Amino acid sequence: MSDSDKTEFNFEPEFVILVASGLSIRAAARQLGIPEATAYRMSQEPEFRKLVSDARHTMLSEGVGAMTAGIKSSITKLLALTADKDKKISLSAIRTHLSEMTRFTELLELSERVQALEESMSQTQGQERWGL
Repeated sequence: MSDSDKTEFNFEPEFVILVASGLSIRAAARQLGIPEATAYRMSQEPEFRKLVSDARHTMLSEGVGAMTAGIKSSITKLLALTADKDKKISLSAIRTHLSEMTRFTELLELSERVQALEESMSQTQGQERWGL
């Protein structure tokens, strides 16, 4: 395909958001009145894929932020359940607490290690640029 054969698309933000939210190309196109063939051609464009990926990342980040806002309350309630009179509830809460603490600790440590590696690589690349 030559450059003159390429079609430039003006990606509708609503279409990007619908696809990023999990709607199929067909369903998103129908909802917005976009011809299905056009929608499928758009979906093959690298720029469209990047827009969808970026939109998904933003949605996930916002979701994690919202969940983080309620974490303290959730932990307080979970810890209260560890002392419940019903031993089944108490045991379940204790298992959840221990399991999640282990997982959170591992994720935090991994995140810190990745950050340290990225900082180290950034410094190394900066030194290489200056011939150090």
